[in-house]
Amino acid sequence: MIFNLFRRKKGGLKLRPKQEVEIEFLSDESEGYECHFTRILDIQRKKVILKAPGTERRPIRMIPGQQLTVTTLEENVLHAFQATVLDATEREFDITPPANVQEEELPARDENFRLEVPITVEYRAMNTAHTQVAQTFAITSAGLVLATNLPIPPGTNLHMELEIPSTPDIRTKGRAVGSEKHPDLKSKHLSEIEFEDMSESDRDTILRYAIYSRRRQERQRDRGEGEEPAR
Repeated sequence: MIFNLFRRKKGGLKLRPKQEVEIEFLSDESEGYECHFTRILDIQRKKVILKAPGTERRPIRMIPGQQLTVTTLEENVLHAFQATVLDATEREFDITPPANVQEEELPARDENFRLEVPITVEYRAMNTAHTQVAQTFAITSAGLVLATNLPIPPGTNLHMELEIPSTPDIRTKGRAVGSEKHPDLKSKHLSEIEFEDMSESDRDTILRYAIYSRRRQERQRDRGEGEEPAR
């Protein structure tokens, strides 16, 4: 697993306003754990104020006393800590400041970087009008690996749209560079795609989501649960 390559890193977590964080908590309504992305509004000595998760029209009301796992990515270090909801209104909520922060340094985003996470992708060959849907098997520094019913011939140029939770869909072009049998599902093929016109901001969005998602999978395995997507 790629996260086994992470190195423990000693340092300080410096939260800041507008910083993106992921919160995970046990929900009475869904009878399971929910994950949501939100942002920090303000930082005070005895509390951190966050925007309520959900949408503007349907914010999720947090509950005082609720326990959270808070995760955030700063440069090349992933930070995680446990927090308690102190107070909450419809639009924001307060949590205890970070303590006992777990910090892990990510591996370099080189040709060996690979995170096995599922992301829904709509794709079609540029010379066809037929759109297909598949999930990624992995994200790499140069592109992605799609789990498809049929192999995508190397050299095929593709239009793609990636569905990243909590962000607008990312539209891009790619080129198939190889295909092999799925190691576990014999009816599937793994088609490696390299991005061709991906902006740095969109690439960072995909890699950031993959990193959060991979850590979420590990927490779920620790609890003996199946995977649930972030909302």
